Amino acid sequence: MSGKSTKNIEIAANLSVIAVAFLGGILLTKSLLFGGRSQMPTSPKASDAMPEIGLRITLPDVDWTAHKRTMVLVLSTRCRFCSENAPFFRRLAQEIQGRGDAGMIAVFPQDVKQGAAYLEGLGVRVDTVIQAPVSSVGAKGTPTLIVADGEGFVSRAWVGRVPFEKESELIGWLK
Repeated sequence: MSGKSTKNIEIAANLSVIAVAFLGGILLTKSLLFGGRSQMPTSPKASDAMPEIGLRITLPDVDWTAHKRTMVLVLSTRCRFCSENAPFFRRLAQEIQGRGDAGMIAVFPQDVKQGAAYLEGLGVRVDTVIQAPVSSVGAKGTPTLIVADGEGFVSRAWVGRVPFEKESELIGWLK
């Protein structure tokens, strides 16, 4: 082979390596930024996890008629997004405590004692803590927020981390 051919092959090989590295970097960045664990409710998977509007929730010792609306927090002591949303849950609890027509309960897959201790550690006050599978309220994951009417029917639901810009809208659901 001539020196010129060898040089052309070397340049082509180098360009190929650079192109593959560039594409790999793009795919890795895309995967880290947009893939994985944090799904917003607008994604198809998150909307599949949404409790069905109109579903009647049956939980032991819950008197739905005690309030016009009840916010049901479906949480887990092992849920990172539940902990990250603690400031919003505190704000929500304060808003509800100032009203006579709304209540707030928390449903945990863990036992009541663990759930209550978890909420206390977050500084979130609710009317009742219940131990039940998340599926018992139509949820498929945590955190899930559900607004139930005075008969226990789901009127609104939210799945996943609550972004700051959505907080006021979710509090408005109680009206």
